[in-house]
Amino acid sequence: MIAAHEVIGIGFGVLGTVTPLVAIWLRQRFRLQRERERGDYLRVATTLPPGSRVQEQRDDGTRLTVDIGIAYRNES
Repeated sequence: MIAAHEVIGIGFGVLGTVTPLVAIWLRQRFRLQRERERGDYLRVATTLPPGSRVQEQRDDGTRLTVDIGIAYRNES
């Protein structure tokens, strides 16, 4: 028969192993959800007329600029 302190030790060992895995899973899940929403946003942005530009600033401070279509310029 297993003593109570052994059961508690095993429980803490399992908890110590499972907790970081759950944290990683949750972080990836919410990151994937944000990227899906961003993809939807960019798909809508592509419906803008050619030559349009969409600029987005992300939470980490980086900027994303998307040029829509081809803007023809006269470079004489």
